[in-house]
Amino acid sequence: MLKITRDTKTRGQKITFTLPADHPAGAISVVGNFNDWTPGANPLVKRGKSQSTSVVVPADYISVFRYLGENGQWFDEPEASYVDEGASVVVPQAKPAPRTRKPAAKKVAEKSATKKVAEKVAEKVTEVVEAVEDAAQAVEEKVAPKKAPAKRATKASKAPRATTAKKAAAKDAA
Repeated sequence: MLKITRDTKTRGQKITFTLPADHPAGAISVVGNFNDWTPGANPLVKRGKSQSTSVVVPADYISVFRYLGENGQWFDEPEASYVDEGASVVVPQAKPAPRTRKPAAKKVAEKSATKKVAEKVAEKVTEVVEAVEDAAQAVEEKVAPKKAPAKRATKASKAPRATTAKKAAAKDAA
């Protein structure tokens, strides 16, 4: 008997091989591509009226194996996905179907609730932006220096001014 479950640690497949404890082949091990076809690597251990062992393989792994009993007796697992010439094959289980979708009414209610929350958030953001703009304007009015009216430039005022030292030197020279 085969039992295939999901291994929570590796997210792979856990394959449990189980045979009756009084199987006529005696001491049995599972030999396959998951243990490099090494006899005795995965012996079945007696547990009450049965004997079993487990292996963990990647989720998409195709397991090919045979049982090896005492005195070199090979045999296959009839519950495998299929039995090929000389081997039992376990094909990976299909992924579970996605969870069912929420009923349409519940979706609409969630969307409408989300829309209402979004509208409230937008209102608050607008209020905050307006408050910040008002505060910035008030600060600007209080902090910004009052500018005196600008003097109109005349041709004389545009001429370069001589420094005091230059003026004194010009008087002495004259």
